[in-house]
Amino acid sequence: GIDFSHYKAATVTRRIERRLALNRSIDLEMYANQLRKDPRELNSLYEDLLIGVTRFFRDDAAFGVLETKVIPEIIARTAGDEQIRVWVAGCATGQEPYSIAMLLHEQLSAARRPINVKILATDVHKTSLEVASAGVYGEVQVSGIAPERLQRFFTLKADGYHVSQALRETIVFAPHNLIRDAPFTKLDLVVCRNLLIYFQPHAQQTVLTLFHFCLKPGGFLFLGSSESPGTLLEEFDTVDEHNKVYRKRRDIALPRDLKLPLARSAPLPRAAAPALSRSTTIHPQLLAAYDRLLDRFMPPSFLVDADGTLVDSFGGVAPLLKIKQRRPSAHLVDMLDDDL
Repeated sequence: GIDFSHYKAATVTRRIERRLALNRSIDLEMYANQLRKDPRELNSLYEDLLIGVTRFFRDDAAFGVLETKVIPEIIARTAGDEQIRVWVAGCATGQEPYSIAMLLHEQLSAARRPINVKILATDVHKTSLEVASAGVYGEVQVSGIAPERLQRFFTLKADGYHVSQALRETIVFAPHNLIRDAPFTKLDLVVCRNLLIYFQPHAQQTVLTLFHFCLKPGGFLFLGSSESPGTLLEEFDTVDEHNKVYRKRRDIALPRDLKLPLARSAPLPRAAAPALSRSTTIHPQLLAAYDRLLDRFMPPSFLVDADGTLVDSFGGVAPLLKIKQRRPSAHLVDMLDDDL
């Protein structure tokens, strides 16, 4: 039920190639047939494609910003009878939402405030959600938790460390697909770390726009180390650039063309891609007006397509172009002087 056409093709390809190698299969069609017959291999591919890397308090410095700047501000501006609402998208096996819950519990208790918290923790991987809901972790998994927190929020039993009931009651684990399902609303904090980097640009921007919509004005967005709000950066104040923490400035209207689920992203085969040309169906007078504007305002520049073929030129650079006497090429590099 997951449309991987919205994921970066290189990532998906690498993961499929890994499964091919592990199955000692060199033929893609044979592997596809194996997937149709072997549910275990299909599940293995599914788990490989959904890269679930997580741990408690992952990135100490980033969680330090949450602890010292973000959570105190959220608590300070939230009335005692209001609920603090957090969404952890792509929660994997649950360590991240539990980590945030610990910080909230500690600071609310210290302020003698009621623990009025709801953390919505979501993922598309149902097996990971089952692990998260169970709240039982091994000794290696809890090694990054400070001893006093481990003693306060966990109970050691024969099968591992069990998350306390008080912590679990503040979290709801649920299946949710960011590029298909409607978002949550009126949130104080949205956490989505190192998931957007696997999405194609259009899917990234759609999800970021929805995150902005979800947050209250003044709400916080916490992203992964290689992520940013992109074109929405002006709608956020930067709390900590290095640790990717941002604060929503204001409410804005959603783009009218933003629809869920996202339409399937399937690029045309290269051979079938439409050829770029100067032909157009634009009205000749309008085209002439465009040309005058381009002549007046465009800096000296060339416009090329993805293959480097010259499509147009601006700003008086045409004299720099040279056509070869034999076997002329439309590739820009072939038409320029060697020094240039």
